[in-house]
Amino acid sequence: MKSKLFLLVRVLMKSGAGGTRLGIKIGKKRFSSQLLIFIILAACFTPMAVTFGQGFAYMYDALSPIGQEGVILGLGTGAASLAIFFFGLFYVLSTFYLTSDVESLLPLPLKPYEIIGAKFIITVIYEYFTESIFLLPLTVAYGIKSGAGPLFYIYSLIVFLLIPVVPLAIGSIIVVVIMTFTSIGRNKDRLILIGGLVAMFFAIGLNISIQRLAQRSLDPQKLIQMLQQGGNSLIRLTSSIFPGIYFAAMGLANSTNINGLINILLFAGTAVIGVLLFLYVGEHLYFRGVVGISESRAKRKKVTDEELNKAVTANSAIKSYVIMKEIRLLVRTPIYFMNCVLVNFLWPVFLALPFLMQSGGNDMEQIFNMIRSANDTVIFAVAFGISVFAASANAIAASSISREGKNLYITKFLPMSYISQIVAKALSGVFFSTISAIVIAIVAAILLKLNLAVTIFIVIAGIAGTLFISFAGVMVDLLNPKLDWDSEQKAVKQNFNVVINTLIGLVFGGLSAALVIFADLALVPAFLLITGVFGLLSYGMYYLLSTKGVKLLENIIN
Repeated sequence: MKSKLFLLVRVLMKSGAGGTRLGIKIGKKRFSSQLLIFIILAACFTPMAVTFGQGFAYMYDALSPIGQEGVILGLGTGAASLAIFFFGLFYVLSTFYLTSDVESLLPLPLKPYEIIGAKFIITVIYEYFTESIFLLPLTVAYGIKSGAGPLFYIYSLIVFLLIPVVPLAIGSIIVVVIMTFTSIGRNKDRLILIGGLVAMFFAIGLNISIQRLAQRSLDPQKLIQMLQQGGNSLIRLTSSIFPGIYFAAMGLANSTNINGLINILLFAGTAVIGVLLFLYVGEHLYFRGVVGISESRAKRKKVTDEELNKAVTANSAIKSYVIMKEIRLLVRTPIYFMNCVLVNFLWPVFLALPFLMQSGGNDMEQIFNMIRSANDTVIFAVAFGISVFAASANAIAASSISREGKNLYITKFLPMSYISQIVAKALSGVFFSTISAIVIAIVAAILLKLNLAVTIFIVIAGIAGTLFISFAGVMVDLLNPKLDWDSEQKAVKQNFNVVINTLIGLVFGGLSAALVIFADLALVPAFLLITGVFGLLSYGMYYLLSTKGVKLLENIIN
């Protein structure tokens, strides 16, 4: 069993299961970009990690005099577990059900627990990066401030390796149970989409419920009593999100005595129980949801002359290309929908989630009042930066050429010019990004009580920014298209062009917002400046696509 399990893990890792194996082509040579991608991501998230580390250090100084410094261990491990659980749902759904290797593994002499065990290990490995953003700064800050010995760092390594297990086990059970119901219908793609959406909203609802339950359980008198007790008595309150987190925090806090070892062993035992429970559920349910997952059903019905005439009504070529081809393909293909479309609607959820998690709302209301006290220009600039970054992260434009795969040659026979087809691909990204920008503006207007002018300015500037970033994404994909793939996942999740375009959005959106804020401009000049600059950038990128982009497309096809 061990040999098959770990051999399968090795094979799946080499084949790029889970969507992290990337490559970039320069000239006629292809270079592995896994190291490059991790360097880039590390550079992007290092400032966030440093900020977390500084925050943990300040918290230690504040809590240490009252003997509650261990609270930050509970907060850090709990936050990491929550992030792993939420983002892990997408990894689990993708790795377990949407990869091209799924049906290839079924005929092999492998037992269900060996297949799902290998995929579970891969998912855990991929979550280590998410976890490191929280736990590495925590370990360094707490270790330095407390003058911790070697055992603390050994226990920290054990906790780091095991923290993703329980959240992913819970998330995997949820996904496997939901996806089991895909076997009861013929339209697999639609059922997979429904299953993914149910799992996502279940995770959001669970997070809100956990946070509200934790807040309601805080009896003020009991809280004061626990504060007076010292001895890290508050750890339980900050580490009750998932089973075992309390043991992890207590193990780290008591690394100098036998209680630390006992709690670490209990934490490891909880992780083992979580894995065994998941394997038991997966053993009985996984095959029901995965068998025949690539099957699809065509809907046939007779069409009357009136319906036929209505269906073949003439439209502009670009409109037909955007709606009938690009948007329908993005919405109907589960992998494209989950990775390209759905992400546009998650950003507003992330903005509203902290507010929804508050039971009484007093603390969050104070935070919102602080934000509202900022001038309208700052709010406008930050909202614009978020809109541009969200547009760059949806992968629609940056994978528009790659998604054609080996069928790109059909481009030659369509009754449209190359530039029209290129623009249509960019507009599909603009369409969804614009919806995201509008929803972000509405959510911000409701939560922050913005006036109508600021809201409209955010939407208009956001559209200008998404137009530029969508043109840029298509250009990036033309320069290095990933056409050799055997599953839709590789065209999107294993496409380095998506990362490049995300970085472009991060740089242009972040710098624009920062420059406007530091220049201390009034709202109207800031709006005119950003809209004008990105309007010119969009025109320049369009000119580049109509010249260099068309030549690149011709060379790729020929």
